[in-house]
Amino acid sequence: MADHFSATPNPVTVDRVLAMATGAGFNLDHVTDPVSGEELVAGMVGDYPANILLWQDWLLIRLDHPTGSHDNNQLSSLLLAANRCNNAAPRARTLIIDTPDQFVVRTDYSVDIGEGLTDTQLKAVIRQSFVLAMGAMESFHLARKNIATG
Repeated sequence: MADHFSATPNPVTVDRVLAMATGAGFNLDHVTDPVSGEELVAGMVGDYPANILLWQDWLLIRLDHPTGSHDNNQLSSLLLAANRCNNAAPRARTLIIDTPDQFVVRTDYSVDIGEGLTDTQLKAVIRQSFVLAMGAMESFHLARKNIATG
């Protein structure tokens, strides 16, 4: 089957990201953030809420894991596990977000898209970015488990 993707690097847009993410097998939607008004691509990837954002010359892939708790006694173990992940795998970042209701574990991966990408490159970047973000999330859960068991 012929590849009908563009072989020329083009600016990365939300519509192109959505098309390539869908083509890579992800079930995501074009949405507008109610707070910032920014357009982004969002949905679920595996068990995690996922976002793909365009920010200046960067494509940012995010996965969130809501902890369901805002217990400050857990914060030190969350931060320690995130720190261990960031030291072990510096390409994908693991952050702890303090929301009013709960702590959220966020993994993200960013890609420089300043010169544009071909469709094939964009599809591969999205796929690989989610793999790296998922790997960081799994590493976080393992680190947290190891911290809990001593």
